[in-house]
Amino acid sequence: MMKRNKTCVYAEINICWKAKKKEAGELDVGYINEQLNVSKGRVEIFSRKTKKKYMNRWVWSTKKYKTLYIEKVLEEVLERFGDRSDILQNIKKELNANIALEIVIEMKKNQIPALVIDEKIIKFVGDIGGYIDVDMYII
Repeated sequence: MMKRNKTCVYAEINICWKAKKKEAGELDVGYINEQLNVSKGRVEIFSRKTKKKYMNRWVWSTKKYKTLYIEKVLEEVLERFGDRSDILQNIKKELNANIALEIVIEMKKNQIPALVIDEKIIKFVGDIGGYIDVDMYII
């Protein structure tokens, strides 16, 4: 009997910025949603007050894939945002934001996922002025 694959992989586009007022962060979220034309079901929004400012995060996520390979989730990111790198770059400038491509791998102790990031993804991340963050969790 073959062991079932318990590894889940998903990716996120994470935009993080500061605002002086909570209302400003909410307006910024509206601006991002309008610019990227993203359905609300795929986006999570976080806002937390620090000393004098609000830290805001807008996060779009792929679905979770049961696989040992990350290529499928990265393809979904490129399908959704590959032709919008200029929009993401403008959002980054307008909000003085950080943009990350986050890759999340949830795996069993004995599994070994393939972490291959091809040149299309590297170019996309460079074009948006972002960075890649990889999180691996043993479940």
